[in-house]
Amino acid sequence: MENFSLYINGVLRTVCVPPQWTLLRVLRETLGLTGAKNGCSSGDCGACRVILDGTAVNACKVPIKDAAGHRVETIEGLSRNGQLHPIQQAFIDCGAVQCGFCTPGMVMSAKALLDKTLHPSDEEIREALAPNLCRCTGYYKIEEAVREAARRLEAHITDIDYDVAAQREREVRHDVMAHIYAYGKAAPSAAGVLHLGATSCYVTDNADLILYRDGLVYLRAQLLTVLNNLAAFAKKYADTPALGYTHYQPAQPVTVGKRAVLWMQDFLADVEELDHVLSALRFLGCRGTTGTEASFMDLFDGNEAKIDEMNRRIAAEFGFSACFPVCGQTYPRKTDSRILGCLSGIAQSAYRMANDIRLLQHDRQLEEPFEADQIGSSAMAYKRNPMRCERICSLSRYMIADAMNAPMTASVQWLERTLDDSANRRIAMPEGFLCIDAVLRLCQNVTAGLHVNEAIVDRTLREYLPFLATEDLMMEAVKRGGDRQQLHEVIRRHSMAATKRMKEGLPCDLLDRLAGDPVFGLSRSELEQLMEPRLYIGRCPQQVRKFLDACTPLLRQAQAADGDIRI
Repeated sequence: MENFSLYINGVLRTVCVPPQWTLLRVLRETLGLTGAKNGCSSGDCGACRVILDGTAVNACKVPIKDAAGHRVETIEGLSRNGQLHPIQQAFIDCGAVQCGFCTPGMVMSAKALLDKTLHPSDEEIREALAPNLCRCTGYYKIEEAVREAARRLEAHITDIDYDVAAQREREVRHDVMAHIYAYGKAAPSAAGVLHLGATSCYVTDNADLILYRDGLVYLRAQLLTVLNNLAAFAKKYADTPALGYTHYQPAQPVTVGKRAVLWMQDFLADVEELDHVLSALRFLGCRGTTGTEASFMDLFDGNEAKIDEMNRRIAAEFGFSACFPVCGQTYPRKTDSRILGCLSGIAQSAYRMANDIRLLQHDRQLEEPFEADQIGSSAMAYKRNPMRCERICSLSRYMIADAMNAPMTASVQWLERTLDDSANRRIAMPEGFLCIDAVLRLCQNVTAGLHVNEAIVDRTLREYLPFLATEDLMMEAVKRGGDRQQLHEVIRRHSMAATKRMKEGLPCDLLDRLAGDPVFGLSRSELEQLMEPRLYIGRCPQQVRKFLDACTPLLRQAQAADGDIRI
């Protein structure tokens, strides 16, 4: 006789039996759990099926010594508070029960399958039930019962008794342990092993990584929408000449569309950075108190391959390709720095675009959307303020400042971990995501309704065009025999005089001055012919179209037939 301890339906039980006994014999004769039937004693009928560490097995073929230290689930552990398990109820409702002898084994095979997937194929159902023999009837109703059980389980998969968790947290002052307690109440058969070998960070850090991954994917779609709007705008105004600015002073002409692709280029860099952050994102997995996995070396009897496989499965279950190679108690806080840095980059791009629009709206060249009944100012009724762009700048500035929390936190992680990251991260990380969501929504609104006052754009450019065209005018005069140095001085002198006149509020008369100077040698009509804005925009239209062509594959990701954003 020997003592053997094992978890039966979540409860640690110790039995003193001969080591040659099977698990089935112990269940029936020692523990009084007779749900598992002795049909053949050779593992051929499946009537004795139980679940051992998540896998359905024939209890008649498992020596008790091999079950010691492991989790065993039997049919008796399925019902709770006098209520049948959804699988049991489905078997009844679908008429899958005949004499009942083989039914417990069928139910346990079904549970093992549905514990792994709630969307089993017909082939997977048949494969799971293959070890179970039914002498009373066919398997059609049994298979239908499994399908129905899957539907019922899925309908309640997110049922959580938050009241129980909240009450427990008030008592123990620990959020994770409160929820473990609530889960244990909902799943008593698992209560005894919930959180075994794990830490709070196994729950909180992994949950955070899921949220950040999903948040980044969502923001990527929002970014693509902004880019798609700007692409349409750039295409429409690719050839529309506009006054350029350096130092916010008049400079060589560009096109309205060229400005839009400059904004796009910044946002594309943000997409690239976001994709890089997503590709580098890993899961924490289950690494123990200081990341050494020591508890799992104990649980798995030193089998390192099992530990690696466990973490691979955990990561895969939540859609991650891998876990971080090494961790302390937490995932590396450098990850937070990367994420908020990426969000800060988006804020910088949005700020630049919105600020440009604000500058151009001062003389109405460009205007953000403005509804027919919108009020710009409570006192100055005529005003049309760039309030959306101002809001973008305000929130972007907040995001840029918020991003500094992550590197400061990452830099002070004492050894394997400290807790002074927690309160900071709970504010900085979600607020960063919420802030950029608001920024991108505003950017979408602005870029979808951005208005160009082409007459003002043209007038503004033509006012300064004589000055901007002087180099071309000088070269034309040289072609006709003029002296470059002398012409340069003539242009300089007349330009200064025309500028002085403009400062006095009078129109620019530079062309009249040049036409009247015999040294220059060009008539007013000849000078006017050289005042075509499109002559001075260089390759702007070609640059816009080439850029948009290169962006086409990415922009297609932002377009769907139903208008939704897909990635």
